[in-house]
Parts: sequence; structure tokens; C-alpha cells
Amino acid sequence: MSNGFDAPDADPVLELGVERCGAFTVVKVAGEIDLATRDQLRECLAPLHGNVVVDLAAVTFLDSSGIATLLAQATRLAAESATLRLRRPAPLVARVLRIAGLDELLET
Repeated sequence: MSNGFDAPDADPVLELGVERCGAFTVVKVAGEIDLATRDQLRECLAPLHGNVVVDLAAVTFLDSSGIATLLAQATRLAAESATLRLRRPAPLVARVLRIAGLDELLET
């Protein structure tokens, strides 16, 4: 008997791609960054060193746990005299970042 709610087919997956582009490591992210996927993002970013750009063009949702993950990695990299920059967020994601006061991480 159905209760009217669809069960998810599998655990949420965040699509992540990492490539070296000159002096930067670019991480392309697709999907939703939330409580269910933040650990995938953290595990991708944690081993990276030097200047990192996170391309958010294909991110459709970002919640506070995703923001905390990005901020923690930005803080870690800053302690290593490196940077984490956020590139091309969709309008909704950009708005969330601005409301959270993270404008300084946005690439201009």
C-alpha cells in the first residue's frame, strides 16, 4: 500500500569533477549541496591545496550545511596562504551566498 510519498531510489549523489587549470584547481559541482551531500563535497575539497575554484554553475540548491562546508574549506586554505573562490553560481545560489555574507568568496 502506498502512503503517497515516493521513496528515493538511492542516496543523493553530488557530481564532482576536479581538474588543474594553471595556478588553480577547479572543482565542478552539479546537484544539490545539502545535509545529505555535504560530506561528498568535503571529501573532495579536503585533500586539495593551493588556490581552489569551486564552479557552482550546475548547483541547484545550497543549504546551511553546504555553506558551512565551503566556509570551513575556505578557512583551511586561507591558513595555508591559499584561496577558495566560488565561480558562476546560479542566481538562487548566489542569493543564498550573499544573504550568508559570503560575497567575498565569489569570483568577480
